[in-house]
Amino acid sequence: MSFPSFPSFYFVVCLVSLSTQAFAQQCVDIDGDGWGWDGSSSCRVGLIALHECRDEDGDGWGWNGVQSCIIHPNCLSAASDSDGDGWGWENNASCKVVDSCEALKKHTPAESSENYDRGLTGLVAGADGSIYFTSYDEEEIWTYSSKDISGPGLVYKHPTKSVRIGILGADTDNVYFSVEDFSGLSDRLMRYEIPTGNVFDLSKEPGFEGLRILVDLGVVIGDSVYFVASKDDEFRSLWAYSPISGARQLSSVSNILEITTDGNRAYFRSFDIGPFESNLYSHDPISGETVLLYTDEYFDDLKSSMAGLVSASTSKGYIQIDTDGVIRKYEKIGILHTSVGEYIYSVKLTGTGEVQLLRLSSSGEKTTIGIHRGSLLQWSEIVSVDGVIYISVRVDGGYQVVAFKEGEPPRAILAPDQEGTYPELVTDDENLFFAVKSESVWNLWSYNSNCPE
Repeated sequence: MSFPSFPSFYFVVCLVSLSTQAFAQQCVDIDGDGWGWDGSSSCRVGLIALHECRDEDGDGWGWNGVQSCIIHPNCLSAASDSDGDGWGWENNASCKVVDSCEALKKHTPAESSENYDRGLTGLVAGADGSIYFTSYDEEEIWTYSSKDISGPGLVYKHPTKSVRIGILGADTDNVYFSVEDFSGLSDRLMRYEIPTGNVFDLSKEPGFEGLRILVDLGVVIGDSVYFVASKDDEFRSLWAYSPISGARQLSSVSNILEITTDGNRAYFRSFDIGPFESNLYSHDPISGETVLLYTDEYFDDLKSSMAGLVSASTSKGYIQIDTDGVIRKYEKIGILHTSVGEYIYSVKLTGTGEVQLLRLSSSGEKTTIGIHRGSLLQWSEIVSVDGVIYISVRVDGGYQVVAFKEGEPPRAILAPDQEGTYPELVTDDENLFFAVKSESVWNLWSYNSNCPE
């Protein structure tokens, strides 16, 4: 018997190749790290396991069409993922953290509170993804973080009952709130330190002597809180505080009535009773400059959007200021408004027991987005997140949150056994947050339009 003649090293290469393939067929990766053992040496599973691992009998092991493979179960708790890489450790084995996505979700308090059962108000979104709010009688501050699976927790409770608390805002390390004390004590600015849980009364620090803090008038930019305060002859002027710089007056402009921020600058409006006009200003924390932007007979509803757009209602119409300082003007149609891109969305009453949402352009175009049964009151609000406009409308003696999306009919966002909602609305990057009363108890709820119902 004869063989074809060819160089002997070809034969050796072929044998090695066949041997390597044979070993690779038996490569088993028991811990799922992409490397295995083929009986004699380490082998790379990723070069062979090209098919989905399927576990037909549910024993944790499967077959990918080439070899055995391990199935990683889903983690029972997201807390098993200590470093946030999407993988956890439970029952002496790796597990995969799967995000749960619920459209409508209730956030139950971590501990019981009599005041929490009475109502929620003052919803504010913090820089760390947390939502802060006070109890109905405003003695306590609670917090919910969308990154914290434990639910809301009590941040601060004032020692006396004769108070009104207003949350001004939060950065990643601090929550700032003002306290109006009806028992004779002076109004104060407070700082809650998130990492330590300590509360500091800033009125005891240098620079706060004689200051009267206006409740609810403030914003947080960077590491500073900007607030409105009165001192001596300076009535309702702009101040700022940071743990490094302390308290300082920023502008001599007086009689400030509203304040908001686009994330980089503070915007505030004041009223001058002399010429009887309202003025809109911006303050740049970096340059320290305060600039007059707009003057009108009347200003109201100064607000900012998640995209950093600042808008207001004037006697002549709506104005919008983008991040470059460009001012656009719009026809005034309704009562409430919000900014989305280059558009103003405005809500008006139809006169037939309905609310109508309109999209306005600076060129004068008007587009009806939807009409829904209900009315508007002083406390009704409008916000936008992920292309959906939410409005708190008055229906059948109570408030109801209605979602408007272009091309779809408006619909009410109703929690199970809902008895009523509070009109305040606040958003983070993905969710709408609002207070709902059911079974005589108030809870914080969230709604995400991207999650299945």
